[in-house]
Amino acid sequence: MTREATRDAMGHLREATPAHEVDTSASGGVPAPEASLAPGVRRGSHSRWLPAALLAIVAAGAMAPLADPDLPMHLAVGRWIVEHGAVPTTEPFAWTRPGAPYFAYSWLAQTSMYLLMHAAGPIALRLLHGALLAAAFWTVLLAGRQMGWTRDTSYLVAAMHLVVLTSVSPFLRPQEALFALVPLAWTLVGRALRADGSRNIVTLAGIAVITAIAANTHVFFPLLAAPLSLAFTLPRDAADDSFILRIRQATPAAVALVIGVSCSPYALDWVRVFQLNFRTNALFGHSSLIAEHQAGFSVRLGLGLALATLPLLSAGRWTLRERVVWGAMWVLGLIAFALKAKGLLVWWFLAFPLAGLSAATLLSASAAYRVIPPLLAFTVPLAAGLGFLVGVPPNIVPFKRAWHAENVAPGATLSSQAALATDTLLVQLAARASGTRVLTVFDLGSYLTWRAPGFSPSIDGRTIFPDSAALPDAVLPPTGAAERPLGPWRSANAAVVPLDYPVAAVLDTARGWERVATTHIDASPLGPVGLWLNGPRPGSILSPP
Repeated sequence: MTREATRDAMGHLREATPAHEVDTSASGGVPAPEASLAPGVRRGSHSRWLPAALLAIVAAGAMAPLADPDLPMHLAVGRWIVEHGAVPTTEPFAWTRPGAPYFAYSWLAQTSMYLLMHAAGPIALRLLHGALLAAAFWTVLLAGRQMGWTRDTSYLVAAMHLVVLTSVSPFLRPQEALFALVPLAWTLVGRALRADGSRNIVTLAGIAVITAIAANTHVFFPLLAAPLSLAFTLPRDAADDSFILRIRQATPAAVALVIGVSCSPYALDWVRVFQLNFRTNALFGHSSLIAEHQAGFSVRLGLGLALATLPLLSAGRWTLRERVVWGAMWVLGLIAFALKAKGLLVWWFLAFPLAGLSAATLLSASAAYRVIPPLLAFTVPLAAGLGFLVGVPPNIVPFKRAWHAENVAPGATLSSQAALATDTLLVQLAARASGTRVLTVFDLGSYLTWRAPGFSPSIDGRTIFPDSAALPDAVLPPTGAAERPLGPWRSANAAVVPLDYPVAAVLDTARGWERVATTHIDASPLGPVGLWLNGPRPGSILSPP
C-alpha cells in the first residue's frame, strides 16, 4: 500500500470514510482538488446547521454570569493600564508589598475586557464570552480541514474542544483566547510547512500575529509551538527525507513564533515570569486547597484514567514517527495533568492530533455514530446555557440574580460570589472610611480592587499572579487551621473578611476598631462577611457607576 493512499495531511488518518468525504493526493496526503470529488460535494464542507450551532454557542456563552473570581482583578488591571498608558512592572495595588515586582502578562486581554466593560457594560463581556466560545469551535473546524479530517471528525473534535474549555474555564477569563488561537496555530503551521513564495510569507506573518496575541494574553502561550511537531510527522515525497531537512522546513514557522513572543512589553522578563508561576508558591504549592492546582489524578481520577487510556483507541493508526513525536507530547501533557488538574488544558493542546485520531476511530466504527457530532454541537452549549439559567452546579449564580447584580451599577458591579457578598459593604466603606489600606482575603480582594479603586487591599486579597498572594489567607476555607497568623491588621484602616476568619474575632475586641456592617449568611458561600473600620471615617472614594 502506497503512502499516498494511506496518509492524509497530518499523516495519520486511516478512516473507513466514504470516498466523497475526503481524498488525498500524491503530495503527502494534501486534499485533492475539488474537481476530483463527487459532483456537488466539497471536501470538508460545513453542514447547513453550522450557523445555528454557532448561534447556540454564542447564546450559551452570553448567559454565563460574570462570576469568575479573577475577573474583577483582570478588569482592575486593565483600568490601571488605560489610566497610566503603560503596563505595571511593580505592585500597583497591594499596600503590603510596595515596590515589589509585578507582571501583568495578560495585559492585552485585560485592557480589552476593561474597554468593553467601560463602553457597553456587562452585556459586552457576556457577548465576548460567547464569541470566544464560538471562535474556539470554528477554529477547530479550520484546523481539521488543514489536517485532512473528515467533516464529522472535525465537528466531533470541536465539540470535545468546547467540553474541555468549559471544564477548565466556564466563565470569562483571558485563557479562553488560547482555545481559539492554538487550533489556529495548527492550521497556519500546517500551511507554512507546505506553502511557498508569497503565500508562505502571509502564512508566517499570520503565525507571528496570533503568537503575539497569545503572548500578551496568557502565560501558557508556549503551547502554540506544539504544531511544529507536524514537521516531523508529515509525509514527504522528496528523495531527501532527513531529520536535518525537516528541521530546516520547520525553521521559518519557528522564527515566526519567536518574533510573536518577542512582541510583548515583558519579552525580557519571560524567565522571571515563568519562574514566578511554576515554582512552589502560595497559590501553586503542593498542598494547595485550590482544586485546579491540586494533582489531577487526585481530584479527577476518572478523567485522568480516560486521558491515560485514550491512545488505545487509535494506536493502530500511528506511524513510527507519530508514536515518537505525538506519543511524547501526550506523555508530557499527562504529566502536566498529574501535577495540576489545570494541566488538562496543557494535555489537550499537546494531544490535539490524538483527539482527531480517536474521533476518526470512533466514527469509523459504525455509520450510526455519525449522529454524535451534530448532537454534541448542540447539546453541549444548550446544556451549559440551561445550567447558567437555573444555577447548576451550586457555584453558578442563576441568570436572573446574576443579571440583577451586574446591573446594580452597570459597568461597575459583577455577579461573582465575592461581589454578591461585599458590594453593599464597599458602598458603606467608601462612604465612611478615610484610610485606603484594607485588610481582606483571597476571593474578596479581587472585587474590592475593582469596585473601589481608591482602596488598596492587603497581599492576601489577591486572586491572580502568585507574586501578589500569600499564605495563610490565600486559600479557603479558613476554619480548622491551627496557629493561623492574623495578617497585618494593626496597620490597616479597614477590614473586609468573613466572620469565620480568626482575625474577625480579634478585630471585634481590638481598640479603635468597630464592626459597622455584616452581610447576610445567604449572600456568599463564604458565610457572613463583616466590615470593620479603624479611626476617623469622613470622605468617599468609591468610583461612580
